[in-house]
Amino acid sequence: MKSKALTLTRLLSTWLFGASLLVTMQSWAEDPVRVEITGGTEQSYPIAVTPFKGQALIASADYNIAQIVRDDLSRSGRFNPMKESDMSPAKVAGELDLDYWRKVAQDFVVIGEVRAQGSDMFQVDMRLINSLNNQELVARRWNGVSGNLLRTAAHQMSDAVYTAVTGRGGAFDTRMAYVRIDRTSANKRKMFLLEVADSDGFAPRTILRSYMPLMSISWSPDATRLAYVTFENRKPEIIVQSLDGRLRQSVAAFDGINSAPVWSPDGKSLLMTLSKGGNPDIYVMDVASKRLTQLTFDSAIETEGTWSSDGQSIYFNSDRRGQPQVFKADLASPRDVKRITFEGKYNARPVASPDGRYLAYVRQDVGGFKVTTQDLISNESKVISSTGTDESPSFSPNSDMILYSYNDYRGGAIAVLSRNGRAFTKLNINGDVRDPAWGPLVSAQ
Repeated sequence: MKSKALTLTRLLSTWLFGASLLVTMQSWAEDPVRVEITGGTEQSYPIAVTPFKGQALIASADYNIAQIVRDDLSRSGRFNPMKESDMSPAKVAGELDLDYWRKVAQDFVVIGEVRAQGSDMFQVDMRLINSLNNQELVARRWNGVSGNLLRTAAHQMSDAVYTAVTGRGGAFDTRMAYVRIDRTSANKRKMFLLEVADSDGFAPRTILRSYMPLMSISWSPDATRLAYVTFENRKPEIIVQSLDGRLRQSVAAFDGINSAPVWSPDGKSLLMTLSKGGNPDIYVMDVASKRLTQLTFDSAIETEGTWSSDGQSIYFNSDRRGQPQVFKADLASPRDVKRITFEGKYNARPVASPDGRYLAYVRQDVGGFKVTTQDLISNESKVISSTGTDESPSFSPNSDMILYSYNDYRGGAIAVLSRNGRAFTKLNINGDVRDPAWGPLVSAQ
């Protein structure tokens, strides 16, 4: 059995080594987030999101409602929005002409209008029409929208379009959390920032600043709290913190490893990896009472536990077969462990989709470490990324997209993949960013 000190040193050294490979980028505040979309959108719905009438009333280009909707839909991989430059200016400016949109092979059309309602207040109307059968699928109005909430309204429009066309819930009016490393401080020390932003990376807000590493973020199901690991006291410690700043408490600071916290679907428990017994094992903690229950008992290193969508089982990473693979255990009989991954010599960082159908994890493949999905019904697995230094996959609330981090030539980056891998969206966030977690879909969040 490895000593606790050795295991702890390896955990911290591995994380810091990965961070040291990333290149310093400019300060977060110097330039707004931009979305860069590459990769194919074959077999996706053609849709024209026309410029909204009255858009000129909104001064900032970052609040171009039609473009926000196009970017959202492109990111999903289920839509192929027509570029504005390919649209006829005359047809855009005139009355709705469905014959034109059919001729240019656009199955769906979004039109809208912005009206001023006083100082920095707006009314926004949006309609979605099926050009093939002339059916109006969505007709909604957003009243009294302040300027800083126009992007939120646009994400809600994207969700409405997504649901009307696909029959599945959208996931654009949500948030993400991640760790950003800032190397621009006056004393030249690296600063680790825990930040929360919209699902496309805009509107970032700093929740915590620390000179010691932060990692392993998990959202509570009600989107009011985050669990994460900090080294602020020069050892790993699991913290639960509310987004409003009113609550911050340590829930696990045992000798050795305290890592990988994950909220249960009902928000009452946290999975975590602890080595308090001498070996890294998976435990579940009742958040209210802090009562711990050990779930794994093998002499191997077992970590990165995650919940099934119904909260009745867990998936976790173990090297009990010699190399890291993903296993499953039911809470009713945790000692009865089933191996889930068989392809590839290395499969780690599992996360289950909210709909219970898929598992995502990182596989060592030709060209590096890549995001992989596995259908839990057919057991078919598929490598869906091509970046090669992938970490921390996290499903969208509707299970159709995956957020993850990787290293590019500039440092740590965050990207969104459609679940089928056909659409890749890099969020160009200024900073060295990693460890993203996609927040839950919560109304009025």
